[in-house]
Amino acid sequence: MFILTDSIPAAQPDFVRTYWFVASFCYIFFPMFFFFILASIWIVVAVTADRYLLIVHRFKLSRHAHTLCLVLLFASGFVINVPHFFNFRPQLTSAPEPETWTWEKTEYAESESGSRYEFWVHCIFIVLAPWMTIAALNVGILRIIFKTSKEMKSAMSNETLTTGSSGSVIKGSNSYIFKFGREVNKKKAQNKKTTSTLLTVTFTFLVLLLWQCIVQCFWMQEFHKHDLQQPQIWEGVDISYGIAKLGIVIYSSINCILYFLTGSLFKRELNELFSNIKKSIKDWFN
Repeated sequence: MFILTDSIPAAQPDFVRTYWFVASFCYIFFPMFFFFILASIWIVVAVTADRYLLIVHRFKLSRHAHTLCLVLLFASGFVINVPHFFNFRPQLTSAPEPETWTWEKTEYAESESGSRYEFWVHCIFIVLAPWMTIAALNVGILRIIFKTSKEMKSAMSNETLTTGSSGSVIKGSNSYIFKFGREVNKKKAQNKKTTSTLLTVTFTFLVLLLWQCIVQCFWMQEFHKHDLQQPQIWEGVDISYGIAKLGIVIYSSINCILYFLTGSLFKRELNELFSNIKKSIKDWFN
């Protein structure tokens, strides 16, 4: 969608002057672009909330609950995004032959209601609220991970001191300490991997999203847009916004790579998935 709404119009201006492309942009490409942005961001929120419930509250949602949450997320996201279907309309230009079309803003898009919708939905609901939610949930996750690691380390230390201070060595106590220590080390390794994955994925997402949030707010407020004395300010804002919009696209593109590099479980599941696909292809041809 980013290619259809930004890259192609910028690279091939003649190609986008046909009626079919202009109509598609107004009623499909533009509104669906924002729908996919909303869905991409709030899916990250949903995944973070799922991890928070599992790690902090030891509560695991069923497959049916996951499916229901995704359906509600996509359905509500589409409903919230409905006004974008009324932002643009096709307009035949007065240019000579051949017939040339372009898109222009509707009365709704030019109205104060449209401006308020864009600001509150996209600056607050789509960008700022998810950013704060993800940050808060991950702080809670990291807090419980560090707390659990500290408690297990303390328990291991107390167990060793208790056994060592007894007058007689109980049979099997050394074996018990060894097993207990091995479990503690295993848990610490798991916590370390989880922490590494969370920090990598979340930090990348928050940085890219915050960048977009700041620049988008300046762009939507038309910061120095009509300043004839310093036009370079608005040019800088406009260019920065064009680049900042790539933030979610970049994150969505590298998300799988981040999980693959930092998460052993994700890596194992992905390898198993590709193995099953490879096996299915072989069975199909055989």
